[in-house]
Amino acid sequence: MYFYSFLQRFSLLLLISHRNLLAKADDDVIFGDMGSITCPVGYQQIKLSKWACIAAMGIGDPTLGGDQDAEMFKWEEKDSSFPAGCYECPSKTTSCPKGTYFNEHPTGSENSRARPYCVKDSLSLESPEKGIIFMGDSDVDYWRDSRETLPGSFNYGIAGHTCNQVLQDFKSLLETTNDISWMILVCGENDLYGSAGANKVFRRFKQIYREARKNDIRIIMMGTKPEPDTTNLHQKYRKYDKKLKKWAQKKAKNTDQPPFIFVDSYKAFEELGNPDSLYADDELHLSAEGYSYWNGWLKNAYSYGQENEEDYDYEGGCYSWQNDECIGNIYDL
Repeated sequence: MYFYSFLQRFSLLLLISHRNLLAKADDDVIFGDMGSITCPVGYQQIKLSKWACIAAMGIGDPTLGGDQDAEMFKWEEKDSSFPAGCYECPSKTTSCPKGTYFNEHPTGSENSRARPYCVKDSLSLESPEKGIIFMGDSDVDYWRDSRETLPGSFNYGIAGHTCNQVLQDFKSLLETTNDISWMILVCGENDLYGSAGANKVFRRFKQIYREARKNDIRIIMMGTKPEPDTTNLHQKYRKYDKKLKKWAQKKAKNTDQPPFIFVDSYKAFEELGNPDSLYADDELHLSAEGYSYWNGWLKNAYSYGQENEEDYDYEGGCYSWQNDECIGNIYDL
């Protein structure tokens, strides 16, 4: 009996290790050779859509050489002189500015300045393995370990985007990407940096929310950050976050599973003393330390958002989080 139990545990450990390796695989997305239009054995070119291309950029960004942030996606085209599908020009040239492109030409052709993206045959870019997508601005685009934080997720964040742009991206994404059940969302700071006030940005957010719910997608939203470089906007940030938190509470009423979960990053960072170490040198974006907190808070909110009736500590009704503490639960409404 003991030997059988040992084998069971050993097999479980192997399975967990195997899954972790898959989640952290360094070679899910690679580059083909410069000037080539083919991929190595076991890989295929990415010809599905622009969004498959951007998903590949997010998967490959932590391990590929160069810069695969989605802000480096240039445009869609139909050009017979470049590789078909998703390709990169790693160096700036007159005919191909540095960045990634999606070429809809049926065949394309070899080009000495370009190299194709190649994805493992076993990985489908038509749908995230766990139904989780990340969307938003630079905070999402630069979240390089997002796929490690929530294994099987796809990252579609694009630096500089406003909530309006995220909405248009989301609608376009839904035309080609299937089986989405969760969206991790960050948007609003770029809107508030412009002329829009908190009320206007909140209305923009609600359009994203309605589009998500129309497709039975739940949202976890990371709130604003008290960045050292944007102190003049912090009053707007707090007002916007307050509206999001109230929305989470409103939508949680009469539900078993809150459709919108809000993570109050602003107050959580303040609780930590909001040290400069949470931010990159530009005092605007998150540092590795800042993302480590986001990773923990997100994993916590997501894991407790799953239905698990056998877990006596189950807090699936939590619609609002601050640090790792549930500060809003449907059972208290």
